Amino acid sequence: MFGRVIVPPVLFGAALSIGCVTGGEDPSEIRIRNVSGFDYDGLQVGEETYGRLPAGAETRYREFGTAYRYNYVRLEVEGDEMILQPTDYVGETLLGPGRFTYEVSVVDRAAGQLDIQAVED
Repeated sequence: MFGRVIVPPVLFGAALSIGCVTGGEDPSEIRIRNVSGFDYDGLQVGEETYGRLPAGAETRYREFGTAYRYNYVRLEVEGDEMILQPTDYVGETLLGPGRFTYEVSVVDRAAGQLDIQAVED
């Protein structure tokens, strides 16, 4: 019923090289800045949870193992949940080592539209 799975050497080599590339990268240090006029509750960026972030405030830097110029964002504004869900990161380049700020803004609250921009510090 269950057979052996044979992975072609090319795929195995590709998976191994991808692991080496991402594993050897120096992490990015990223902080989050609320550039809107709204307080954020339950803020999550990527896999990192920040909780409350008042309007105009910013977090401390945290290491992100893998970071691109944009990321997943989930937050609440006055009880309304808003999510920015990237489709994928195909063709994107890692930010790499250094310090960056993700500026998170509410573009259209009624439509639940958010924006995120990475700025090198």
